[in-house]
Amino acid sequence: MSSQSIEFQKNNEDIDSSKIVRNSFRIPIESLENIFLVIDKIQYIVFDISPDGIGISPEDNTAFAINEIIENCELHIFDHVFENLKARVVHCSLGSEMTLQCGIQWIDLDRQSADLLNKIVLKMKDELLK
Repeated sequence: MSSQSIEFQKNNEDIDSSKIVRNSFRIPIESLENIFLVIDKIQYIVFDISPDGIGISPEDNTAFAINEIIENCELHIFDHVFENLKARVVHCSLGSEMTLQCGIQWIDLDRQSADLLNKIVLKMKDELLK
């Protein structure tokens, strides 16, 4: 047989799904009141976090668009506040409980903030794996 089986042929879904592959593992957030994101004075629940970004659950399904750039975000994580963050919406999809979940990626994070955020996330990862 000279034609390739359909099992090995790339389809449109394969092309689209490659755009949302994560580069780092996100840590699930257990205590939702300790970590949240503020955009335009609206507080969003963070359900997972990595040094490169977070997952949020907006109540409004039209709040964000994929590839939207968001300026002046504030990430509150325990007793730290990261201000004036710039982010890009990587994806928006329905979660396991049919709630909207958006992946947010940090853009142009300064070295000091990146180092501190990485340190906090690594500590959270260590605690999770104990």
